[in-house]
Amino acid sequence: MKIPTWKHVLSYLVDIHLMSIVSKQNGPMQLFYSNGAFKLTTLNVVYSWGKHYRSFAKAINDLDLLKQENIQSVLVLGWGMGSIANLLEEHPTVKEITGVDHDETLIHLYQSEFKDQLPFTIKLYNDDALTFVEKDIMQYDLICSDVFIDNITPPKIISKPYLENLNRLLKPGGMVLLSKLNRTHLDRQQNEVLEKNLTDLNITFQSVKSFGNNIYWWKREN
Repeated sequence: MKIPTWKHVLSYLVDIHLMSIVSKQNGPMQLFYSNGAFKLTTLNVVYSWGKHYRSFAKAINDLDLLKQENIQSVLVLGWGMGSIANLLEEHPTVKEITGVDHDETLIHLYQSEFKDQLPFTIKLYNDDALTFVEKDIMQYDLICSDVFIDNITPPKIISKPYLENLNRLLKPGGMVLLSKLNRTHLDRQQNEVLEKNLTDLNITFQSVKSFGNNIYWWKREN
């Protein structure tokens, strides 16, 4: 999708509405051009916003990921409009990103309007995240889990089977970043369950607090 220069400039003053979308998974969604990037919103949250996607941007910056030259293959669970891939655009060694999203509408929109705009190979799959990681046999240097339905985290995303499979799909030395909302009482209850499940699985984790989110991260040592 090409944006005229005048709209690009105007987008730094006001959000420019591009289209309305309705999907089975996320309901009504709006696509804007805002601050020089495509912004996708649901009724309650910003779902994707290019390099302005603050929660992952802060985590990537705090963990200095753009300087880690052992990252070549990346798995993004919860593709949206590809914000995480945009944030990794300047990474010197990333060669391939596999993106997964349960929302068929978003996969089709990205493939029709935004394909081939990034400097690495992108493979997209329309699938449920839990189902995908159960059957995937590849391994990755970096796995980013950013799975939401509007502003709700599906319980399966904090389950032991999902976490075990994320760990299984990591190459030795690889890293997982898992985004989890941390705003409501329900969010905090889920986070307690997530942290207990990680501890029970002997996964040593840390978290980056980022604009109402916790980005949980850990590495596979062997």
